[in-house]
Amino acid sequence: MGGLTPAQAKRDLRGSLTRVGGPVTLRRGAGPDAPEVTFKARMTGARAVEGPAGTVSHEHTVILHADDLEGFPLPIRAKAQDAIWQDGRRFTVQQVDDQKRRVAGVLIGVELVVRG
Repeated sequence: MGGLTPAQAKRDLRGSLTRVGGPVTLRRGAGPDAPEVTFKARMTGARAVEGPAGTVSHEHTVILHADDLEGFPLPIRAKAQDAIWQDGRRFTVQQVDDQKRRVAGVLIGVELVVRG
């Protein structure tokens, strides 16, 4: 019984992100020396979340290819200084799931919950 191999899963995710993804930047902190990587990712959903004093922001799920994190200091930090930037808007990383998109124990993709 043949299953999906990690290499096939990586190709499939890359193809999907090429077709339906858009450019995003993952950045840690601010300033000219702040580490960042830019790649195609899929940003889905827009669930309204009420914050302090009745402010409303939106949570999204970001699906990215694990290979695109090369050169970025890991791990991605939730509720810290790590943020996704898309079209000039900042979305802070709230959750990081690096378990859901594994095949045979190999990391294929990462899902982030971001808010902004």
